[in-house]
Amino acid sequence: MLGMSDALAFFSAKDGERVNVYLTTAIGVALVSSILFVAGGIFIIPLALHSYPADVVSAAQRYLLLVPLYALVLLPCHVLRGMTEFGWWNVLRVAPSAAWLLVLATAAILGTASPGGLADGNLIALAVLGIAVAVVVLRKVPGPYRSGTAEARKLLRFGLPAAGAFVPQLLNLRLDQLIMAAVLPARSLGLYVVAVAWSSAVNPLLFAIGMVLLPKVAGATDHEVRQQILVRTVRIGVWVAAGTVLIVAVLTPLAFRLLFSNAYRPAVPAAIVLVVAGGLFGLNFILAEGIRGLGRPAITLYAEVGGLVLTGASLALLLRPFGIVGAAWGSVVGYGTVTAGLLTYLRREMPDLRGSILTWPALRETMAACLRFVRRHPDA
Repeated sequence: MLGMSDALAFFSAKDGERVNVYLTTAIGVALVSSILFVAGGIFIIPLALHSYPADVVSAAQRYLLLVPLYALVLLPCHVLRGMTEFGWWNVLRVAPSAAWLLVLATAAILGTASPGGLADGNLIALAVLGIAVAVVVLRKVPGPYRSGTAEARKLLRFGLPAAGAFVPQLLNLRLDQLIMAAVLPARSLGLYVVAVAWSSAVNPLLFAIGMVLLPKVAGATDHEVRQQILVRTVRIGVWVAAGTVLIVAVLTPLAFRLLFSNAYRPAVPAAIVLVVAGGLFGLNFILAEGIRGLGRPAITLYAEVGGLVLTGASLALLLRPFGIVGAAWGSVVGYGTVTAGLLTYLRREMPDLRGSILTWPALRETMAACLRFVRRHPDA
């Protein structure tokens, strides 16, 4: 989507009077991009899936319709985030997963599950969901619906660096598992994947804070107000991340006994380290959303590239001698590098942030701000 989701959320918050133009333009840009990606996929899929049956290859080619469907059905939901319509936004972003679950359940009940049938069923479900999305979005965003070249340039200037940051971020998330699959036994990878899954327990609250932060910062008209929002939210993020990591880390041994069998007990040390990494990852999301709210998505790209370099170097040093625990520490180093880069930028831009995060007055202020946040955004 060339970063149109983040760009649409940013400009919907920043320039509320032209939301209709940004919405139409973002969909147009994404549809043009879809044509190129679908055309490339039609030729690439038979080569990539040459060892699969012809019906699977055909189903995969049909499933490329998911790309323009995303532009038409899921992309417009991000305008609701920019407008701080978090209730509707959460409902609509959960709906595709619910529709996919319905497709799977229906196929299981009827006993008709097949790759092609499941793919076609999901496409049909998304198309039907598009009707509900259109009703909600068109009611929240009145016309006229037109596109503009100036708006397209703005969206792309913001969206392309945001999309570029996703690549090193994804590699930071998956590089350890990719390398482990090549150099460690399959059992070690299985243990590590369970530890990674458990570590994601620290993220939901941090992600909720970040999701609210971008439109709040982008929508503030005064620079001083933007700084106050960012400083306050970063404080909240740091303390919430520290508290969540502590709680989840302490619960890890007990949770593994209750949720998994004894065969997964060797993953507990790596899981505890990955809980720390997960806290840094969630904090990075808050910091990145705040910086995107300032209109500087390229900063996140630079920080993620630096984190990826340190992740690779750490894995090269730690993976073979220390196994999955070494891989977990590699994630901590990589995410910590991203955290340091994003905080360095924010501290340079906002003098009020210097020395004001890990103090007891800041903790008291953070606790009060958390209560205000929950009262104001119960649907986040």
